[in-house]
Amino acid sequence: METAILTPNLTVGAQRDYALVQAAIGGDQQAYALLMNRHQNSVYYQVLKLVKNRNEADDLTLEAFEKAFQHLSSYAPKSAFGTWLSRIAINNCIDHARKKRVPCLSLDASIDDANANDFSSTLTDNNRNPEEEIIHSQRIQLVRDLMEKLNGTYRQTLRLRFYEDLSYEEIAERLNIPIGTVKVNLFRGKKMLYELIQEPGAAVHFDSVKKWK
Repeated sequence: METAILTPNLTVGAQRDYALVQAAIGGDQQAYALLMNRHQNSVYYQVLKLVKNRNEADDLTLEAFEKAFQHLSSYAPKSAFGTWLSRIAINNCIDHARKKRVPCLSLDASIDDANANDFSSTLTDNNRNPEEEIIHSQRIQLVRDLMEKLNGTYRQTLRLRFYEDLSYEEIAERLNIPIGTVKVNLFRGKKMLYELIQEPGAAVHFDSVKKWK
């Protein structure tokens, strides 16, 4: 599977990555894990330098691989896979930083100079009403039901992560598998769950799943 493809502009290691990319596109699940195992440390430490927070770096590293795996078919061997992946990780960090820059306003501050009303008068109650709470509960139950249709490995990994709130390291220890494999299983499991939700009759939006981090 790791036989190098002749791409003269790439190093031997980059050619191996390209071979893995082609295998992953072809449906080889192990290729995803191998790509992550080869690059997760370099991506993680690159992200950590930018965000200065280990928990955020863990999540952003996984997000970078998720985005890369979702767009593998767009990768062209004009540069090394590691370089391409690095750009995705950096852009993901930039997006993350932008989302965090939410302006803070005093609740008693005027919205504008010409308006005497204070900001607190515009606030709304974001708590769910009883009807919304029922809908929310139904969505959660549907996601649980759909999870039962997943392969045992993916189902177990998702349960440990989102129901028992275990870290990647704890899941790896519990299942006796590499951390890279844990992250790949989470990525693939969420993708399969999304596909199930999109099937006719699954009356729930994927927002219920996307909130899982």
